[in-house]
Amino acid sequence: YIPKLATLVKYLRDSSQFFLSRVSVSIYTSTNAFILGLFTNNKMVGYYSIAEKLYIALQQIYHPLVNTLYPYVAHRKNVHLYKKIFKLITFANVILVLALFVSSDQIIRVIFGDGLEVSMTVFKMLLLSSIIVVPSILLGYPFLAAMGYPKYANMSVVVGSFLHLLGIGILSVLHLISVYSVALMVVITESFVLAIRLYGVIKEKLWRVK
Repeated sequence: YIPKLATLVKYLRDSSQFFLSRVSVSIYTSTNAFILGLFTNNKMVGYYSIAEKLYIALQQIYHPLVNTLYPYVAHRKNVHLYKKIFKLITFANVILVLALFVSSDQIIRVIFGDGLEVSMTVFKMLLLSSIIVVPSILLGYPFLAAMGYPKYANMSVVVGSFLHLLGIGILSVLHLISVYSVALMVVITESFVLAIRLYGVIKEKLWRVK
């Protein structure tokens, strides 16, 4: 049947923040290679893309956990168990990142070949971002949204994308666009996203819920 217009408007309004947040995430995760293509050359884009692919692959490891946690926390509101999982995964991620940092050069040589020192350096920079991204992801929809505060999860990435574009704009004006400066902007952007989500958890006193 055809739903009422008021129902359609309500669903559109309720989902608009999520849609905007997904678009915002794409701005600072999927457009960096495009930006480098505008200001550098194809060789630099290739170097960055190699490191970015490994960085994204690392994040994909945690997606099954995130997809499992969200409906569970939303239904059970079991913050005590969630906190245990959060601490365990965050600690395990730090150990994994340290191991990858030490062996990153060998990993890139085995997968992509020699002569990719630039990619090795960029990957190490993005690994620093991975330490920030994992707790940020865990605090987003699996916790803040599941506990009834999706605005912090959504607005954090909207603000993050704005700051990312602002930073890229400043770098372009100063003629400082490079694979290294773009990678640094990713680290800075993800730090802001995590900070906003931590602010939401602290403000709403969610960590104290038992």
